Amino acid sequence: MNVVKNKTPYSSDFLMKRLPYVFPLVLVLALVSCGGGGGSDPGDNPPPGNTPPPGNTPPPGNTPPPAQGNFSISGKLFAPSYVQSDGDVNDPNATNRENDSFSSSQALLNPVSISGYVNRPQTGNPGQLQSSGDISDIYRVSLSAGQNINLLIPHHERGDLDLYVYPANCTDSTCTSNQCGKAGDATGYEYVSNQNSGANEKVTVSTGGDYFVEVCAWDGYGNYTMTVGTKQSSLFISADDEFAPGEIVVRFKASQDKQNRESGRTAASSTRGQYPSDRAVLLRMDTLNGLLSTKDGRKTIAAATTSNNSKRRMAASRGAAYLERWETINTIARLRQRKDVAYAEPNYILRAYQTPNDGLYKYMWHYPLINLPAAWDVTTGSNNIIVAVVDTGIKANHPDMQGQLVSGYDFVSDDPNGDGDGLDNDPDDPGPTTPGGGYHGSHVAGTVAARANDNNGIAGTSWNTRIMPVRVLNGDGSGRSYDVLQGVLYAAGLTNDSGTVPQQKADIINLSLGSANFSQQAQDVYTQVYNNGVIVVAAAGNSNTSAPHYPSSYDHVISVSAVDINKKIAPYSNFGAKIDIAAPGGNSRKDINGDGYKDGVLSLAYDKAKGKYVWAFLQGTSMASPHVAGVLALMKAVNPALTPQDVDSLIASGKLTDDIGDTGRDDLYGHGLINALKAVNAAGSPGSPPPQTGLTITPQTLNFGLTDTTLTLNLSSSSGSGVSVTSVAASQAYVAITPQSVDANGLGDYQVRVDRNGLADGSYSADITVQSSLGTHTVSMNFQVASNPAGLEHEVGYLYVVLYNPDTLQGVKQLELTPGANGEYSYSFQDVPAGDYLLIAGSDFDNNGAICDFSESCGIYPRRDSNNTVITLDRDRTGMDFLVDYEIGLRTNAVTGTVSQQQSPGQLPFTVKRIIE
Repeated sequence: MNVVKNKTPYSSDFLMKRLPYVFPLVLVLALVSCGGGGGSDPGDNPPPGNTPPPGNTPPPGNTPPPAQGNFSISGKLFAPSYVQSDGDVNDPNATNRENDSFSSSQALLNPVSISGYVNRPQTGNPGQLQSSGDISDIYRVSLSAGQNINLLIPHHERGDLDLYVYPANCTDSTCTSNQCGKAGDATGYEYVSNQNSGANEKVTVSTGGDYFVEVCAWDGYGNYTMTVGTKQSSLFISADDEFAPGEIVVRFKASQDKQNRESGRTAASSTRGQYPSDRAVLLRMDTLNGLLSTKDGRKTIAAATTSNNSKRRMAASRGAAYLERWETINTIARLRQRKDVAYAEPNYILRAYQTPNDGLYKYMWHYPLINLPAAWDVTTGSNNIIVAVVDTGIKANHPDMQGQLVSGYDFVSDDPNGDGDGLDNDPDDPGPTTPGGGYHGSHVAGTVAARANDNNGIAGTSWNTRIMPVRVLNGDGSGRSYDVLQGVLYAAGLTNDSGTVPQQKADIINLSLGSANFSQQAQDVYTQVYNNGVIVVAAAGNSNTSAPHYPSSYDHVISVSAVDINKKIAPYSNFGAKIDIAAPGGNSRKDINGDGYKDGVLSLAYDKAKGKYVWAFLQGTSMASPHVAGVLALMKAVNPALTPQDVDSLIASGKLTDDIGDTGRDDLYGHGLINALKAVNAAGSPGSPPPQTGLTITPQTLNFGLTDTTLTLNLSSSSGSGVSVTSVAASQAYVAITPQSVDANGLGDYQVRVDRNGLADGSYSADITVQSSLGTHTVSMNFQVASNPAGLEHEVGYLYVVLYNPDTLQGVKQLELTPGANGEYSYSFQDVPAGDYLLIAGSDFDNNGAICDFSESCGIYPRRDSNNTVITLDRDRTGMDFLVDYEIGLRTNAVTGTVSQQQSPGQLPFTVKRIIE
């Protein structure tokens, strides 16, 4: 998403581009995506108990007249605690804090996600840096051994950006930092990135200590995002990664053959007649002549490799073996820019693991939280089991959905801004009409059963299960209750308005939607579905209230609340007497595990504006519910005879869960947090494997950052018994570990406390060793010490806050803000005419006149994935607070599936996109 900012402060002459699909929402019943209810932002939650009783909806025709007059809107913008911004960017309105030398370097948090801008002189957009250039941004940071520094260049076709890491003793006279290969090579550095011309660069430091980190523009200009995180927190290729040097896996595009024939190109410059387009091939690279060949040496294609230049000389200085690995990565980067290449990646060396090899799996903290890896040793699901995702539909061509779907149906009866053709057998998701994440159904389906073990994307909870997509919600996440119930009946194989039923009914139905309104018709339908042997799972809602939420509060529906990475109730999650079970929903304002990214749930999405398949971090009970649906699918795989009544009994007995709240059932977690291994073992069936025992430790890493003093470490038995913990100890004296709620077997919560007193400024790490009856286990942790935290404040740069008319997409009012203390920005609009508005905030680092571009901050009220971002202003509005974070698109090393025809040359067809809240 990209919004054009106002060129003249406070004028009303606004333009907007790439902010499509906006219209006022007028629907019979709002069935809210991400679990229903409000968001988790301050000031946006209704008080418990204020839900109107069923049947109190005003009769048609009694809608009050529109409000008249002018009103005010005020609130705060919040930056996450682990983000910072470059001190000198191209926006002339932003304060310039130079960081171009070692002496003027900018201090960094650790871990951190920081966005900025660099350019060669006379390149880039007009602004305060275009003429003089800003070749280098230099940061100083204290790193622990094994930490990654990742650099994302979202528009790498505009500029070639590189990473250098220098020792702490560098000065402006002893080390050369700002040449970046032009007037002379940099000198004195200890680490340098791969230096290809692609979208990603990475450095891993082998020794802990203080360092300078330089982001420099080798050519051109552009925004960037740099993250510093744990060793596991990298999607990028490095010459230090484990792969076969000189070997590249490439898949070519089928469409290119026809284009080659029409243009008369020869085989020397194309892939015509040489390589299949229905699968990847393994090629071997000859670094001397710049050719790629198949492993048997019989076929070659031209490869534009970097030959004798400064970058290659620097790689060669590290030895012949490193040079070969560098040449391999550089050639991959060049291949990815070819129009006839769908994807190119290293031939990775794999090791035996109990987890899938998908590139983004390392960010799925929510799976170990519920013991999925141990459950996968028993079963990964069955293609005879079907989970119906009754939602917004699905993007069937997403690479992680290939081969995972059975036929579905579209029950949206009236969606003039979507596909507009009523009931049909095409459940494609047309996407949102207002700014935000959208493609909610795809995100939910990915958690249930995304394709796995293809070295790409993510893995589903039960990845051999099949998904039945049933579209009942508009692209904006709202719909009619009658349409939803027709979709539920269809999925259950019961009579419905489509006049048809699926060839095989669903075993499980997931409903990540809801409202506060009771319906007797709906209760009757869910009873009918239950009696027909179909299990129904629903999100509890996101309003932080104990008031009933439907369908999760209906009889015969399993209600799922959400927990964060610490197994604590998420701040937005509903609770109350109807909660049956809890599952991971995430908390996007935290980065407890220190991987450099928010602790949301990672799954599938789609970028409509750019026509690209994406992976997105979202939070909500909508994300919790499909975890439970997926685990139930694993249970059905080992025991297909399992009935809804059986599941109810197992939940009530506690055999599927870990009891993480008050003893026994409680109103926050129901009967406890779903435990995949316990669930699979409890399902039972003749010939099923015996129960397994394991120790689950969450989180798997701990990040205290600059300010946190205590965090919680949880130890639990994956099977509920059979394991005992004898000791939990830290490797450093400045870490204290105290049992909190621990049972006789040493299982439960441990408080981990760091003592910064007497420690010098810098980054610190330690290992926590857990001794159990199963052996020794290690948890890594890190924290930062800064006696003078000035310059380490978390913030997202100079912000433009804009009110837009959602019908005309014209700006009405604009504010410009500098950050305050603790990453807060206060804003207040006065004398705003009554009406409907969009409220958007963002930065413009490259000064292209547009906020919310990749590697720029962005936020939409109430949150970016909300079902309704339109504000109706009919009174003074206060407390309109929302989160502003970086718009980041990370690229995986591998992509599969149908390539979008809207991609730009030189860009990978699929990206990972961080979506707020």
